[in-house]
Amino acid sequence: MGRTFLFETLTEKQMEDYELRPAPGNPDRAARPSITAQLKEAARRAEPPKEPDKAKHNKSHEDR
Repeated sequence: MGRTFLFETLTEKQMEDYELRPAPGNPDRAARPSITAQLKEAARRAEPPKEPDKAKHNKSHEDR
């Protein structure tokens, strides 16, 4: 049924070999960076998570 079971982790080289890349003669090849490069760029641009505004949550039960 097309199932594959891995009993050992893949090496770094094997993981690189599985990355989908356009063929060398593909005219669109230079148009887009690899998926890995896109993920690295997105992670670099990601904003750090914002902390919730603590002033809103400091009400005592009398203030409500």
